[in-house]
Amino acid sequence: MDSDEVENPHNGTSMAGTPGDPGCLADSPAPPPTPVRGPQSSESAFNLEELAEVVCLGDIKLAMDFIQALRVASLDDEHNRLSKDAVECLQDPPTAPVDPSDRDFRLGLDLFLTHLKSSQETYTLTREAILRRHPDDNIPSYDQMKRRISEITGVVPIVHHMCPNSCLAFTGPLAKDEACRKCGHPRYIDEHQTPAQEFYTIPIGPQLQALWANADSAHNLSYRRRKTHEILREKACNGGTIPCFEDFLHGNEYLKRVRTGDIQDTDMVLMLSLDGAQLYAHKASDCWIYIWVVFDHAPDARYMKKHVLPGGFIPGPNKPKIIDSFLFVGLHHLAALQ
Repeated sequence: MDSDEVENPHNGTSMAGTPGDPGCLADSPAPPPTPVRGPQSSESAFNLEELAEVVCLGDIKLAMDFIQALRVASLDDEHNRLSKDAVECLQDPPTAPVDPSDRDFRLGLDLFLTHLKSSQETYTLTREAILRRHPDDNIPSYDQMKRRISEITGVVPIVHHMCPNSCLAFTGPLAKDEACRKCGHPRYIDEHQTPAQEFYTIPIGPQLQALWANADSAHNLSYRRRKTHEILREKACNGGTIPCFEDFLHGNEYLKRVRTGDIQDTDMVLMLSLDGAQLYAHKASDCWIYIWVVFDHAPDARYMKKHVLPGGFIPGPNKPKIIDSFLFVGLHHLAALQ
């Protein structure tokens, strides 16, 4: 993912290529990118900070506050809500795939998938019935299966409070607010600080790790790297022109980022998409969902349902008024990884 999207520097130190290297991605020799950590010191970053100091309109100032928080995002800062175990897994991921030979786990997985549209009680009763006939089996409980599936798929939810009227989420600069800034509705419904409403974010990092943990999936993710090398070779052989544009990989902006080292072989390129979802017939959109499309997949695969990754779910009943507050959690996580 290109770090410029969220004003957070890419921490990689590898070069796009070196002079004389037949696998070099650059059209001409270029100096290596300078690794930068922490807030960017470029002129654009300076202007951004200057702008944040002079804005007066409330909505614009709030947007600038969100941007500033993304620029210094870290897995160690106050906005990170991942569990300690999830952070440790991000920093030290498993190196072996799941063992499919574990028959008890496989039976539990089959039961879990079969009862996806049923209740938790149905899974539990079915498991108990099998154990009465085969008491020596070690079929995982429902909670154990959920934890194992989270480890395999990388789908680990982060829960935050939100306005019950869908105005905003209490995240980032709004994290300490006690009431909605738009409608005034209290954040909590009682003295025990029970939230009036919550929304879920599915961080992208663990999901991408899960994709790389499988050999077939990892090979599919190498499409962008392989195709980019092919396009650059073709461009070099055609005097700097591309005879046929078939995908975003052929675009000048993408190839320029590759040549400058902003996008490298080991990076991943993502697209964020947000839209309302109508869950019931004859009713207005009552839920908003955002997803990640992994552009490292081939064009005929990247938009397939099984390859599209969940980003977050925002319950209704209304359209979000401060969408930055809902997207902040997922973007903060992404910026911290960058």
